[in-house]
Amino acid sequence: MIPSFHSSSTPNAQQSGAKLSNLALRTLVAAVGIPLYLFLIYLGGIWFFLANLVIVLAATHEFLLLSRPRADITSWIAMAGAAACLFFMSSGRVGQAASMAVAPFLLILLLHIVIGRCEGTMLYASQAAAAVLYIAWFFGHLFLLRNPTGSLQAWDTPGWQLVLLPLGITWITDTAAYAVGRAVGKHPFAPVVSPKKTWEGAMGGILGGVGAGALAAAVGIVSLKAGIVVGFFVGTVGQLGDLGESLLKREAGVKDSSSLIPGHGGVLDRFDSLLLNIPGTYYLLLLLAPGVH
Repeated sequence: MIPSFHSSSTPNAQQSGAKLSNLALRTLVAAVGIPLYLFLIYLGGIWFFLANLVIVLAATHEFLLLSRPRADITSWIAMAGAAACLFFMSSGRVGQAASMAVAPFLLILLLHIVIGRCEGTMLYASQAAAAVLYIAWFFGHLFLLRNPTGSLQAWDTPGWQLVLLPLGITWITDTAAYAVGRAVGKHPFAPVVSPKKTWEGAMGGILGGVGAGALAAAVGIVSLKAGIVVGFFVGTVGQLGDLGESLLKREAGVKDSSSLIPGHGGVLDRFDSLLLNIPGTYYLLLLLAPGVH
């Protein structure tokens, strides 16, 4: 009898093939997306604004869907507020940008009064305000780094390099945390929220962040003191930001915020740590700027 090879694959082999395929897809998307975004950071101007507008609107949309089955008019109101907030941040008007959180809250309140709807008013109005502040306003600090003014100019560092500071340290932190966690991680860090995260991985991420900050100082972006302080902050707080988004997803009963980015999940999944790291880096650089006491 001639043996048949058509059904020789086992479930384990199929799973391994799927993992390899997913890894290849993740690598391809990263190989295209990261250099393109880095180029837009260097370019600045309208293209940098439009790229970040797409990121913020997509992340806002995903954030809103975590507590509702589908987008509705209140989602569009929140996204409009996020877009307005990002525009003011790109112009350096931080106070006006923050006030954009009030507008969707009041508009949704008014809308529910007009249509006579009593269900979900507080949830949708509050969520819209939170989305503007948590996503658009926090992430919008990227423009304040890209176009330094005031004390930030004391660093005498090009804005595109200041933008790379939180981004680069975050990426290195995430990589170090993952590598150390996979290699020696044994003690769960937050088993209910994210079972795979360990204390060993968290410590590896913090050390990776400090090392990345020291490297940034070595190439002349900031001073050694600032590099270490920012690196420690990013290495610590960024992981908390990641856990915060994991908590929101677990409450919503989903694995990823969306499937928008092939092999990577949603936009919010990829930028959750940066939502805290970007404004944190900005204010630390202001505090530690040369000549500031």
